[in-house]
Amino acid sequence: MSAFPANSPVPKLCFSDISGPSVESDLASLRMALQLEQRALKAIVTELLKNPAAKEPLFKLIAGACRLNQVRQQQYFPINETQRLFYSLDPQRSEPPSSMPTASSDGFMINLTATLLHLCEPFMAPNSPHAAKIDASYLLSTHRLALETETRLCATADEALYWLQPSNADLRRRYVEKKIEAGEEPEAEGMPALAVSTSFGTISEYFFLTMRLMHLGILSALSVFGELARNAHMTKNEQELRETELQRLRLMGSGAPSALVAQMQAEVARYSQMNEAISRFLLCYQAQLLDPSLLSLSLRYYRLVSRWLVATANPPPEGLPLPHDVPRLFAALPEFCLDDVANFLKHLTNFAPQVLEQLQPDELHDYVTLMVTFIASPRYVKNPYLRATFTKLLRFLVPRSEDSEGRGSHGSERLAAIFHTHALAKKHLAPALMQFFVDIEFTGSHSAHDKYEFRHEMTQILEYLWTLPEYHAAMVGFTRETASFVRFINMLINDSIYSMDEALTKLASIHKTQLEMADEARWNSQGRQQVHQRLQTLQQEETYARYFMQFTNEVQHMMKYLSSEPEVAPVFMLPELAGRIASMLNYFLVQLVGANSKQLKVKNPEKYLFNPAKLLLTVCTVIIHFAPLPEFGQAVVKDDRSFDPSNMRKALKVLSQKMSIPHESLEVLDAFCAKCVALKQQGEEEEAELGEVPEEFLCEITMEIMEEPTLLPSGKVVDRKNICRHLLSDETDPYSRQRLTVEMLTPDHDMKARIAAFRASRKKAAAGSSNQPMELG
Repeated sequence: MSAFPANSPVPKLCFSDISGPSVESDLASLRMALQLEQRALKAIVTELLKNPAAKEPLFKLIAGACRLNQVRQQQYFPINETQRLFYSLDPQRSEPPSSMPTASSDGFMINLTATLLHLCEPFMAPNSPHAAKIDASYLLSTHRLALETETRLCATADEALYWLQPSNADLRRRYVEKKIEAGEEPEAEGMPALAVSTSFGTISEYFFLTMRLMHLGILSALSVFGELARNAHMTKNEQELRETELQRLRLMGSGAPSALVAQMQAEVARYSQMNEAISRFLLCYQAQLLDPSLLSLSLRYYRLVSRWLVATANPPPEGLPLPHDVPRLFAALPEFCLDDVANFLKHLTNFAPQVLEQLQPDELHDYVTLMVTFIASPRYVKNPYLRATFTKLLRFLVPRSEDSEGRGSHGSERLAAIFHTHALAKKHLAPALMQFFVDIEFTGSHSAHDKYEFRHEMTQILEYLWTLPEYHAAMVGFTRETASFVRFINMLINDSIYSMDEALTKLASIHKTQLEMADEARWNSQGRQQVHQRLQTLQQEETYARYFMQFTNEVQHMMKYLSSEPEVAPVFMLPELAGRIASMLNYFLVQLVGANSKQLKVKNPEKYLFNPAKLLLTVCTVIIHFAPLPEFGQAVVKDDRSFDPSNMRKALKVLSQKMSIPHESLEVLDAFCAKCVALKQQGEEEEAELGEVPEEFLCEITMEIMEEPTLLPSGKVVDRKNICRHLLSDETDPYSRQRLTVEMLTPDHDMKARIAAFRASRKKAAAGSSNQPMELG
């Protein structure tokens, strides 16, 4: 029995009136019928397993179902299935490739998975002694499942093969070659083979067959549901665009071609019918796939998987750090073991957050242990995007704050209690997230959007953790690891500038479009296709503007609270950071109060999370935090591109008029502005005093006189702060492209002495010149 819409009468029979009050009762009735069928199926399977003659054939049947449904784990399976469902509604679409000959139905896979989940129930409890019987080598054997081609958690295919057969000379040679290519040390010969059992107990059979069925059944169906929901949203947008166009045509009255009006009415009706049918499809998925009892049982199962994974990593009694050498058995596990836990939790936060809300905080303990352990242990999970997926649930556990509009679903304060009681998280979570914020930058071929999405999650988590004393202390402790924290701040600066640029560019374009739309006669004079296209573009720009403005607000808020800490603020003023911080803040002032700021005056700015006065207050608060530090003023005035004291004065005026800000803070900002004016004048006088600087004293990167001349392995001499800034994003020599680290830099003491002598001689010459009596003509 199945409620899924493919080739089924369920959508129309069970959900005839999707707008009426009976939808919830229809869902409940359908779920009850499905549960009865699944209980009957479980009873049949349980009886078969009691029969020795039937047990082995039944396990083979289940394993065969897994092998024959490998197509369900492919990346394009959800897309193809969604296209197939849409094609059944709208044959005008191109027919998608069919996966039916090689894939079982969602109904079959979900019912089979539910049955296996029930078989695992007796050993799901945290204190169950039976869980100790789970044999991890099951996944490395060919006993039931063919998993040789699966990606491993942190071992290559060559490593896994060699570990299983270390006496094979060809495998040894290939293994050594790959290790040398990767710049790693191969294991010595003579290591024992990775032990794989030849037979497995019933507990292992239940546990791992369920794991595979969850991967190919429930998780695959959840991906289809997500793709269907995404396409439903797009189709709804298409309907709204056509309704807008129809309204425009009707406003034209008799001037609108009747044929065009009729055509648009037909399209609106077509999309309306399609959206109604899609809504029924989604309800069918919700009935069976999002059944709370099924999801709760799945949560209990994955809690067991979480405990098993952490135990297989062989942690020390205190939990972290994990051993430097990754246990070979853990390294060779298929990646889906961990990835499935992450994806299931992600799907729950998106589609069924109420199921997570029903958990007690202590029921989250094993999940948080898993997440902290592997976010903090990149050597154990080579795929950073797998680790990053855990940020979805961690962000969900952060309670909604007054500034969290548009940030997705959040759990309640009750669930957030886990942060107060989890000892491992208190010590390791915040530093691990701050390090991972940097690591995600260097993750290969995934899109920039993914990187920002994960950082968006992390900024929200860190913002909340900053308010908790033990996490606050851990974050301050991370700043003492200077090299790591400098990289973290460098990424914050990069993200701030990029997200601000993206948001303001989109806002300026929205402003322009809104002005054009205000002239209705001129706007309506455009052709129908042009209006439709421009409205689509406007929708996209509004989405992007909101997304990047949200991220801008979050990152600037992080700058604000980090810089408020007396121990942390001076780290921002290290030579390789001070100039970048100053340039960023100057640039933001230009954007918010400069000459072009009028282009950002859009209608309903709150729709885009754009509150310019509030953002200006955040930026100026960061300036106020840094104002007492002598390095900051010097860095601000050296920014020739964006520094303008008039922008600070405008900011003072805006803040005093529109924001509630202490008078003392305004005085600090005013005094800093005056200090910058004086420093700028002093700098110009010193520059004039130096006159023409010999080229050998100039940094080859910035062509400015060097303060800390540094010799590179390539033979070039540059200023230390400039090369260190370059190395934060790219650990190569900019001239030879060879690998370069800070440790490989050599101070050029002779050059520094010569520059000092040059400065002294010019200063002396200038002083002598100023002491000469003025000749009277």
